[in-house]
Amino acid sequence: HISLPPAPSPAPTRPENDVYFSFPTTKTSQFVHGLCVMGASFAEATSTNTGLKYTMASEKFDNGITLWDDRNYVADGVSGSEMCQGGIFLRPNIHKAISSGTDISMEALSNTGGTVTLCAFVVTDGRDGQWDEALPADGFIMSSKAFKFTNGSVTGNMKSYCKILPEPPTPAPSPAPTRPENDVYFSFPTTKTSQFVHGLCVMGASFAEATSTNTGLKYTMASEKFDNGITLWDDRNYVADGVSGSEMCQGGIFLRPNIHKAISSGTDISMEALSNTGGTVTLCAFVVTDGRDGQWDEALPADGFIMSSKAFKFTNGSVTGNMKSYCKEIS
Repeated sequence: HISLPPAPSPAPTRPENDVYFSFPTTKTSQFVHGLCVMGASFAEATSTNTGLKYTMASEKFDNGITLWDDRNYVADGVSGSEMCQGGIFLRPNIHKAISSGTDISMEALSNTGGTVTLCAFVVTDGRDGQWDEALPADGFIMSSKAFKFTNGSVTGNMKSYCKILPEPPTPAPSPAPTRPENDVYFSFPTTKTSQFVHGLCVMGASFAEATSTNTGLKYTMASEKFDNGITLWDDRNYVADGVSGSEMCQGGIFLRPNIHKAISSGTDISMEALSNTGGTVTLCAFVVTDGRDGQWDEALPADGFIMSSKAFKFTNGSVTGNMKSYCKEIS
């Protein structure tokens, strides 16, 4: 039989890269930059621009390092980690002839734990790819000062933009403080008059709200307790006068309608509240004593609401009207 030669031993392999980043697309007709990585044993960069290549420099990034393959510029004024001093420099082969629309990506093998610091060096003139705006918007921190590229006769300035990758996970946002769910609900009888003049009020609750099937009708939970002098509607200057006692919901939560009377027949109104204790509140409806009462003056007592012994007034000093209060314990 024929003896086969031993299989060649595979070339020593390094572990796979574990950190990746894609830079924002460049947006200027020329682009002057460099890339640098700290906390890595290996790094490489690629781009969608076939003419643009990167070399992992054999020396650490510091003053005197050559910045591009096609120019004799070196770095001057590099200082500290904000400028990636001592990091792995990925040297572009091209100084500036990098067209708009170029996408650049970086991969690195972290020294420990899958985290590196990636820095991009960007010229401080108009050949910045708009990375001077896009990188800070993505969490990169700009260096406090610039370093120079110089060949002795020509000089330019570059800022360094650095970010830890991958970004530490942001803690889940703590939910906005929530109030407990409403525990009391009530649906009023459908209104049955062409206009409707009313208000709603709740006692024994910490929160209340009302909604309706009439898209124009909204309710606001008043900041002040229901009492004499409170404004009764958003679209009128009428205030309450003659409010007295719990039969008129004095001191309760007032749900102020935005509309005084232009509420059409067939409107359904619902209320929800969060009770102070035990799931019980007292719900009161204020209803005008004329024909704009939605027929609630009949429907509410039929549903167990107790009508107040007297009326209170809505008044703006010149015009006055009367409202009765209808209250019921709801659970």
